[in-house]
Amino acid sequence: MGALDELLKNENKNPPPFPDLGIKILQTLFTKTPREIEEVFQTEKEISRFLIEIANLPHFRKGAPPINDFRMASLVLGETTLHILALGLIAKKLMRSTFNEFSFPRFWSRALSQAVAMYFFADLVEDISKHLPLSAFLLDYGIIVMYHINPEKYLQVLHLKREGKPLLEAEREVFGVVHPEIGAEYFENYGLPRRFILNLLYHHSTDNTSLEVSPEIKKDLLLLQMIDEGVGSFFSRRREERWKRFKELAGTFLTDIEIDTFGEVFPSIVNTYFEIFGWNEFKLISHSKWLEEKERELKQLELTQKTKEEDLKLTIEEYKNKILELHLEKKDLEKTLDLLWLKFKERTILDELTEVYQESYFLKRLKEELLRAKRYRRTFSVLCVELEKLDEIGKKYGAGEEEKFLKEIAQNFQKLLRRVDITGRLRDWNRFWIILPETPSQGAMVVARKLLRKVEELYFRTYQLEASPFISVITYDPIKVDPKKEPSVETLIKLLEKGLDLLKSRKQNRVLLLRIEKDIE
Repeated sequence: MGALDELLKNENKNPPPFPDLGIKILQTLFTKTPREIEEVFQTEKEISRFLIEIANLPHFRKGAPPINDFRMASLVLGETTLHILALGLIAKKLMRSTFNEFSFPRFWSRALSQAVAMYFFADLVEDISKHLPLSAFLLDYGIIVMYHINPEKYLQVLHLKREGKPLLEAEREVFGVVHPEIGAEYFENYGLPRRFILNLLYHHSTDNTSLEVSPEIKKDLLLLQMIDEGVGSFFSRRREERWKRFKELAGTFLTDIEIDTFGEVFPSIVNTYFEIFGWNEFKLISHSKWLEEKERELKQLELTQKTKEEDLKLTIEEYKNKILELHLEKKDLEKTLDLLWLKFKERTILDELTEVYQESYFLKRLKEELLRAKRYRRTFSVLCVELEKLDEIGKKYGAGEEEKFLKEIAQNFQKLLRRVDITGRLRDWNRFWIILPETPSQGAMVVARKLLRKVEELYFRTYQLEASPFISVITYDPIKVDPKKEPSVETLIKLLEKGLDLLKSRKQNRVLLLRIEKDIE
């Protein structure tokens, strides 16, 4: 008899059912390809309606016309966000109201945070299994099962935990079983993958080396323990202690800069989802802000201590020494934050001046579009638009006028382009780069001519200048490209730049169409 069966027999209860839609989402994320996942989400009406509703929130719509089509919602949200929101939908279905210290919103806000963190680290750590975000999300679901079976007993567990007893010891004392055993057996009854079940069963194991499991499972457990400590530090009163353990575990996979970046950037990522699901009371703060709040609290305590009797002077002196140590730590932290700020600026999505996408994000989307085109045999086009005579505007009206003109051009481009088109700025300040998904060369040339006429109109209307941009256009059609010679993102960029050089050297045409044939060099 398994742990769950024994518990149900002792308590004379049935296990709480998991929502059918939740099981379908889990099975889809476990077994399907990205394309198949998107098709399942589109077909399942409740999921489709939910994701379209989220895509219309101000976080994503940004003043654009309402989104009524799932495909458009999928393009706006992106693959990772779709998966996280689907998990959030499961949490919504499992949410309950309680009138005691057990908080379902707190439990699910942390669970979703763990899933988001695992997706975050998937960009930094090689070969992260697609099971892991789901394992991180449902890591402690055995607690929910035990609470449903006997809420009064689980409140006793929480009482013992507050008194200092480790959680698993408290569960064993009250129930005779622990939540990893319950959670693993619960989902095993639903036929979910064995690797996922083992992740839940052993995630609290203190000595992974002694476990008789595969190296892949041991790596999973180390990553899950890292996530548990890292995310737990944001929710725990023992933040410093848990953050220290997280850094020790994360050192196996991440650099010090990546670890510190997580501490600063992760709260802003998670808080977006908390706003969507109405969990604002659990919003996280970065480590730098936490240190600032801690320092303010210490200063307030110092002022309070100074008003006490003379017999507390020794305590005040000790406290001053702590303040001095904290100031020294703050100086070191400020140096680290300067480096983090530079890294954060590099990761910022939007260009501050024109509000189009910055280089790093644009290149990431171009790479995604290229991979999507190769996988699903879809055509897309890329444009590079170079403006001329900006120096004349600067000399005559000042540098501020150049920036104003660039912003006006960017705004007009956004009005002419579709919602799914992606506009960015790369190395050269006088160039705009545009990705046109699902667009063949003929359509791309139509767009290029529209942009050319609009820029000419703006030059003449604003400054009475007769000036035209140079526009190079390239279309990627996977059917026409030899798979052994498929271009990279870097190749596409270089081809477009060479196209601009050719246009400027000839000075005859303003728009040049480049074609990628089977024998690309």
